[in-house]
Amino acid sequence: MELGNGHIIRCLALADALASGDWLCLFAVGPKTLTVFPAIQDTDHSVLLVECDEEEEPGFIQKSIEQPCALLVVDHYQRDARFEAACRTWAGGIAVIDDLSDRRHECDVLLDQNQLRAEEVYRSLIPSEAIVLAGPDYAMLRQQFFSLKYEALKKFNQADQVKNIFVSFGSTDLQNFSSVALQVISEISSSITIDVSIGSRAPNLKSLQSLGCELSNDVKIHVDHADMVGLMMKADIAVGAAGLTAWERCCIGLPSIAVITAENQQHLAIELRNHGAATVIEGQSSDTRGALLSAAKSLIKEPKKRINMSVRAGLLCDGLGAGRVAQAITSIVTPNVNNVCLRPAGIKDADIMYEWQSSPGMRQYFRNPEIPTWQKHVSWLSEKLNDPGCIFSIILYNQKPAGLVRLDLADSSEKIHFEVSLLVSHDKKRLGIGKAALLCARQMAPNSIFHAEISPDNKASDALFKSLGYLPENDQYRTSFPKQ
Repeated sequence: MELGNGHIIRCLALADALASGDWLCLFAVGPKTLTVFPAIQDTDHSVLLVECDEEEEPGFIQKSIEQPCALLVVDHYQRDARFEAACRTWAGGIAVIDDLSDRRHECDVLLDQNQLRAEEVYRSLIPSEAIVLAGPDYAMLRQQFFSLKYEALKKFNQADQVKNIFVSFGSTDLQNFSSVALQVISEISSSITIDVSIGSRAPNLKSLQSLGCELSNDVKIHVDHADMVGLMMKADIAVGAAGLTAWERCCIGLPSIAVITAENQQHLAIELRNHGAATVIEGQSSDTRGALLSAAKSLIKEPKKRINMSVRAGLLCDGLGAGRVAQAITSIVTPNVNNVCLRPAGIKDADIMYEWQSSPGMRQYFRNPEIPTWQKHVSWLSEKLNDPGCIFSIILYNQKPAGLVRLDLADSSEKIHFEVSLLVSHDKKRLGIGKAALLCARQMAPNSIFHAEISPDNKASDALFKSLGYLPENDQYRTSFPKQ
């Protein structure tokens, strides 16, 4: 089977997020994985090479690991409930990453980052008690994309003339869509510079390099390039596959044309199209080239369209999914260790939020202690949910809502600074939920600086933030810096 880099990269993002919570991670991979992505051996995680028959894999992995396994994560289109059930004897919990919904799974957590309807799609394919994590809120991206998100959104909001286009159709690009994109861009304008990302094992690499030399455009072919986000930041628009890189482009708000190059990209493409986060075209149609030409002309010539697309893309995927997945998995498979995690807030949470904020004494130390009207509350919540600078989360305690954490962007000129707001419902106080929730927020955005405004009279809150290493900034603020 042909394995794309996207599967490996998303698993690495998850492993990094788990490692930040003191998990030790080991990758059990086949020879093809090492061929496609040899750099996996250069990460901070251990690698186990699995070369036995499929039915022998569970036993081989069990014998090869040197300590109990609390969690098995499976990302493999050719493994199903039979393989997962065979691992139950030694895996404390099982999480499955899928986007095909074409087979049964024996798991505790099912993740499909490509479709919001995953709950209803997978429910008949997984155990009744299994949890489903669905949609781009759980897209597992590398941390550097979020670190550059706000700088990128500022750039793409200016929507100047299109001078550079980024092209990426995966490491192998078996169907040679990169060459089609180069020809289309050159036909539109010879003054546009083009950066192409591709792998050294792509079968059409030599012909692509030859084409790049033939065109009058300034074309650079980047082979096995490590700094994908750097190439995206340089671009004004992108043309690429509707795979994992589509979520990366969304995170930084890069206006894009997403080409469906494989069946497993259909659900992701639907979300992009429905949210106006990219122009989507079919890669298997009889006139893919013509559709790409038309889409590229439109995006290049319409700056307002690019600005609108950038805003919608940035809202669709905030880039914090790896941390959310790590927290959710930890709270489900090791509930005795940590039963608190964060999920994205939504307008459906308006009722319970209003109930919390209206409870006696809850707003005592708020900037505005007065309880808002229901209409003002809903209006405020809607505004926050549509602000890319607001990371709004519901605290889950034993998978039930228990409060909220909000990160509001304060500054992004050099490092990203957030102001932290915390609320725990009255009936869930003194259970350590607030402290656990703040640790979850830090795990989601490990490289950001957090500021908390605390009333001098709020001794309990001051003690909480102090216990987490928040240093005094002045009489009312404490600050938390990233780990060195």
